[in-house]
Amino acid sequence: MTFHACTKGQSSSANVGNLPARYENALRCGDSKERCRGLKEAAEAGYIPAMCDYGLMCQDATEKKHWLLEAACEGYVPAMYHYALVCDDEERRKGWLLEAARKGHVEAMYQYSLDCDDAIEAWHWLSEAALEGHPLAREARSLHGAEAGRALAGIA
Repeated sequence: MTFHACTKGQSSSANVGNLPARYENALRCGDSKERCRGLKEAAEAGYIPAMCDYGLMCQDATEKKHWLLEAACEGYVPAMYHYALVCDDEERRKGWLLEAARKGHVEAMYQYSLDCDDAIEAWHWLSEAALEGHPLAREARSLHGAEAGRALAGIA
């Protein structure tokens, strides 16, 4: 079975190099090997969302990190978050989480709040995640909100 087998009945633009269409067709492919092959083709052709999704599908840790980092360096926010999760260097991990959080990635906001060494900054990102509806951040704020707010403000 080839990649094109998953595009039967799809628009012909997917078969002639339209990367977004090829990417979408790969995502819809029911065969996981063909989906992976289609995402890899789109990633290798430079389609940034495919780099991230292909990276997430990779079983090989080095290849996974490579594709996630490629997409993250291109500014793709989901890749920034996912690369941070597999990054071996703690400072780089925090840097990518912070970058994704600043760009509005809610899970990155929450995760960065857990990893942050500065209590005020951690509280800020926990609050941002809670305001965006992150369930664990909302729960943490409701449980510790008043006491944490007073402690951070220096009120006994």
